[in-house]
Amino acid sequence: WSFPRGDGSFLEVQHHFSLDVPRYMFPWTRFIAESISRFELPLWNPFNNFGSELISFADPIFLDLFFLFYLISPHMMMDAIIAALKLWTAGMGMFFLMRYYGISVSGAILGGVAFMFNGSFVTLHSFYWALGAILWLPYIILFLEKSLREKPRFPNLIIAGLFLACSHLGGHIQHMVQIWVFLLIWMLSRTLVARSSHEGIGMKPFLNLVMAYTVSL
Repeated sequence: WSFPRGDGSFLEVQHHFSLDVPRYMFPWTRFIAESISRFELPLWNPFNNFGSELISFADPIFLDLFFLFYLISPHMMMDAIIAALKLWTAGMGMFFLMRYYGISVSGAILGGVAFMFNGSFVTLHSFYWALGAILWLPYIILFLEKSLREKPRFPNLIIAGLFLACSHLGGHIQHMVQIWVFLLIWMLSRTLVARSSHEGIGMKPFLNLVMAYTVSL
């Protein structure tokens, strides 16, 4: 309500309700589903006032890899199927990562289930960009770790970069920044652990992370 489009006065506090989420997200989801089912990119959002372009929006979620399933059907049931596939993909990623770290099968299953049904995914799935970005993190870390331990490392870096690209396309600008910070913490902790154990990896975590980001871009 600021100038020049408003009079500078503030409205009284609005009380938000649980129904506000589907009212905001449901028309948008239906528009994306129906557009993709017609083999069209939903570049223009007609539901926001007089419309707005999605290509310059903070959420590039209409390019989410899982939305390819709308080519099969734009029916609302596909929303639930896509949500289930996303959760299963997230859980499997954590399972594979924990197994790579040497965790037992039962422990890896418990870890995968805990990650799949964590509070962030359950509460924020209506805002689908949260799940669309974060579910790829175990795969990114897995192939970054493999790039440090296995040779040749470049195939693992390329795969990590591709998963990072899927994370970018399925998320929100805010989550991209959060994932960047998380990967930076991984890089620093990995370097400290290697130095304390006298593992000669040097600047590899930093270089591998830069290369993975280059691939994702």
